[in-house]
Parts: sequence; C-alpha cells; structure tokens
Amino acid sequence: MITEFTIPIKIAELPSSGLDIRRTLEELQRQRLADRLAVKTLNKFAVDINIRIDNSKSVRVAVEGRLEATVEQSCSVTLEPVISKFSIPVSLIFEERALESTHLHEDIDTEEHDPPEQMIGGQFDVGDTLIQLLAVEINPFPRKLGASLENMPEAKAQRERTEESETDNPFAALAALKDKL
Repeated sequence: MITEFTIPIKIAELPSSGLDIRRTLEELQRQRLADRLAVKTLNKFAVDINIRIDNSKSVRVAVEGRLEATVEQSCSVTLEPVISKFSIPVSLIFEERALESTHLHEDIDTEEHDPPEQMIGGQFDVGDTLIQLLAVEINPFPRKLGASLENMPEAKAQRERTEESETDNPFAALAALKDKL
C-alpha cells in the first residue's frame, strides 16, 4: 500500500527501552495527504510518539503520544476558508493475531479501549494508522462561525418567491373564502 506518511516498525528491531519518534511532514507529503483527506490544505502534520513492547498479555506494541495537525477546508455554506487545529492524543496497541482467532460474534465492550490494531509478521505501519486517527476527527461539512443557510442571498430570494407564490396559491383563495363564511 502506498501511503503519504509511513513509519514501518519491525518488532524484532525495537529497542527494549522503546523508540521515540518525532516527525513533521514536508510540504509535498502534506499536499498528497490533503488530497487523500479531501481537504483544501494541510498546513501542519506532526507526531511525537513513543513505541514500546508491552508483554503484559501477549506480544503487543504500545504507541503513545500526540498528533498535531492544522487543516484548511472550505465552509460548506459560504465556501470561505475554515481553519481547524487538532491536538489528538495517541494511544494505540498493535498485536499479532491470526485471522482464525478473530470472532465475529465476540461481545464487544464499547466502554473499553478500541481493539488492538493488527500486526502482521511482527511488522506494522504506525504512520497510516495516525492518518486514520486524523481522518476521523475532520468535519466533512465544516461551517465558518456564524455561517447559516438562512443568511445566504439565494435563501432570501427563495423565501421571497415562496411568500409571493403563497398568495397565488389556489388553496390560499379557498382559505380566504372559508374565512368569509
């Protein structure tokens, strides 16, 4: 899979003390990621994470840290620029799982943490998972503060046309006759 931001991790190469990663995307990477996320521009995408082996239950890898991003989108009402800043806490678990061990009918406790991300062959890409975390946070229909459909010139013109047509409505004439009786 081709991704705009990749941090491939091999569990066999992880130091026992863990691995600190600080990365900021360059402009070309941000442009490609903005296209993928369907936003106008991605002004900032920076991660500061720690990756460590967690042997509490089975061989798991814990990823903790923060993702910072600044996104520019077009207002869904006025098409003016809308800037959104994100500071997303990162708390992920990657775990090696066999496909047979995943049960479709398993009870899922929604109050608990998300299920572990899948690690395949002792490897995983935390970069793509971080992109997914940001994608979930982005509002697909952003609105500029105070933007309303009622304030749009087209909406005002439509209301005026509706008010004018109500007087020409045959049911309005019947209602007027009913009032006279």
